[in-house]
Amino acid sequence: MIMYRKTNPVGIDKFIDRLQILQQREFPTLFGVSETTCLFYGRAEKLDDKFIIYISGNNYKEIGFDNEYNFISYIILDGISDHTKGITKQRCELYCHGNLPNLYSTITHRADEELRNEILEQLQRLVEFSLIKGTEIIEKELQPFHSFKIIFDATY
Repeated sequence: MIMYRKTNPVGIDKFIDRLQILQQREFPTLFGVSETTCLFYGRAEKLDDKFIIYISGNNYKEIGFDNEYNFISYIILDGISDHTKGITKQRCELYCHGNLPNLYSTITHRADEELRNEILEQLQRLVEFSLIKGTEIIEKELQPFHSFKIIFDATY
């Protein structure tokens, strides 16, 4: 398992770090796969049609599909955070890419709905957030991956 975590995160990055740790702890067991086949990025940025993540110095890495991993996730911040009475809310998009045959080896059909439901159930159990929109399928899926995003407001 690989995680790109910020050192001493604050604000929304603290929420994202907590989410990464919880995903790392729960998801490999949930799917019955090795931790080394899961990749949990933190906050990513969209640059043109690419998603990138900060590594160090002036170094960024393009992220997306990777056949070496059964599950990949990252978060994109959407819009401006709202600060009201000492509480901050930030619209977030959690992007997930899952290799369905490896995650659901005993299911003979395409288990895309199973993956979306399990991720959403785990998130609702692990962190506090307000779901804005259910799961939305990301265009240009590459077999055997299923890709989707969950749009929510994080409160911190």
